[in-house]
Amino acid sequence: MNKYEFVTELQKYLTGKVSTYKLQDLTRYYQDYIDTEIKKGRTEEEVIASLGDPRLLAKSIVTAQRNADTTWEEERSESYANEMGRDQEKRTQFMYNGKEVPKWKLWLCGILAIIAIFAVFALVGRVLGFAFVLFFRYVFPLLMPIAAFYLIYVLFFGKK
Repeated sequence: MNKYEFVTELQKYLTGKVSTYKLQDLTRYYQDYIDTEIKKGRTEEEVIASLGDPRLLAKSIVTAQRNADTTWEEERSESYANEMGRDQEKRTQFMYNGKEVPKWKLWLCGILAIIAIFAVFALVGRVLGFAFVLFFRYVFPLLMPIAAFYLIYVLFFGKK
């Protein structure tokens, strides 16, 4: 059996049992491994014989992959459970740049934000209030006769 036949059989036994990415990665790995061993002075037949039957190799790869996936899932679920427990213990904790912020600083920031909001509303209210005063004192009396004239014109001389 040569390198091409070995890799083709290995792909055949792994297809559908591992992801496409993993299949390409394994194919590349074993091709490179065989080439490296040949460069070291071994024959192609020796290297392939040392790897064994492609069907058994594929079976051991699939088994190892399943064990790794199971272990990873267990670790992930345990890690999630531990994080949830920690989150419930320190539910009121607030972190900034990796450091815990004391509650009094949070309260101070909240109070300052409320004061700033009221200051902005007061300033905007004064500006708008001044604008309303100017509008109703000077502009509105000029616009009323113009608006009345326009309405009368449209009512009597507009399109029929």
